[in-house]
Amino acid sequence: MQRTRIYGGDRDIRPGGLVQLTVRNCTAGVYCFNPGAEAQVVMLSLAFRF
Repeated sequence: MQRTRIYGGDRDIRPGGLVQLTVRNCTAGVYCFNPGAEAQVVMLSLAFRF
């Protein structure tokens, strides 16, 4: 869940999920906020450890 607050405004709470997979030295993640809504946001992440 993401919570954003703008100065002088109300809270904006966006439900969502996170899926992460780690194999050896690599981690991949998918973050989805507001699933099924018009303002849906999907973020992908990829990290390497060496």
